[in-house]
Amino acid sequence: MRSQLMKILLVEDDLRIAKALAEALASQCYAVEIAQDGQEGLDLALAFTYHLIILDLMRTLARWDNP
Repeated sequence: MRSQLMKILLVEDDLRIAKALAEALASQCYAVEIAQDGQEGLDLALAFTYHLIILDLMRTLARWDNP
């Protein structure tokens, strides 16, 4: 068992999907933080250290391309 939880940043705009993924990852002893859009994800990624970032790339890019 790990002595320290691995931290994951999950960037997903669909809250149902984000919560389901976060719950599944938490059940495997990961600490998950959710960002609901690309800007929030970028802000968190720059402010904190994560072992892994999971990014809904298509939705995030679509939001940035079409404000």
